[in-house]
Amino acid sequence: MDPFLAIVLGSIALVLGAFVVLGILTTPGTGSEQLGWKTTHEHDRTRSVREAEDLEQMLEAANVRRRARGEAELTLDGLLADEDVRRGLM
Repeated sequence: MDPFLAIVLGSIALVLGAFVVLGILTTPGTGSEQLGWKTTHEHDRTRSVREAEDLEQMLEAANVRRRARGEAELTLDGLLADEDVRRGLM
């Protein structure tokens, strides 16, 4: 290999390597964190929290209606069973 070519290619590789190291050291977090992307675990966690909140709200709304009619209040298990019967899953 020609020494001039080796020096030029080595210099280019050194500069590119310096840019990569500089980018790693100066950028906080990962690229996905910088862009606001979430992992599948974070999506699943968020979805399960929202579903739990939805169930609590549905239970409270159902109990408000039942109290207004003079019926006994539902528990979470009762609400889920009632929803399953309405959907025809049972």
